[in-house]
Amino acid sequence: MDDIDWQIIDRLRVDARTSFRKIARELGISTHTVTKRYEKLRKEIHLSSGVTVDLRKIGFENMVTFMITTSTAHNMQKTLDELTKVRNVIVATKTIGDCDLLVVAVFTDFERLFELERRISRISGVSEIEFALSKSLPEWPIDPNLMYYASSQLSSE
Repeated sequence: MDDIDWQIIDRLRVDARTSFRKIARELGISTHTVTKRYEKLRKEIHLSSGVTVDLRKIGFENMVTFMITTSTAHNMQKTLDELTKVRNVIVATKTIGDCDLLVVAVFTDFERLFELERRISRISGVSEIEFALSKSLPEWPIDPNLMYYASSQLSSE
């Protein structure tokens, strides 16, 4: 990936509905080049568009991070797949370190938090759960300048 690819990604990250013609004009390249690069990015890094929802506007004021240890005899991928199906889970990923899986979820009140914890604890392969509460949800949509900073830190030069 080069700088042009990152610029295309950054513009689409700010507004996924931005036309390829507008991106081409802003970058000083042809619409055909933007189209070809987008198709290549879609295939190589599974680039896709999505919807951003302001979770606070639909009643979610709180966020929790679950640190999960799995049993050694169980298939961790199956556990991860089940975690992604739990309502209110917005991120689920494997980790390296003190826990095996990290899950981020949103909730409305403590009763719902404990229901969520019980639901996760019943998933096959989950042997231990710790969690940390976040004071509040981050601002939505996330500032694109912060996202550019993160993407530029990941790019290889």
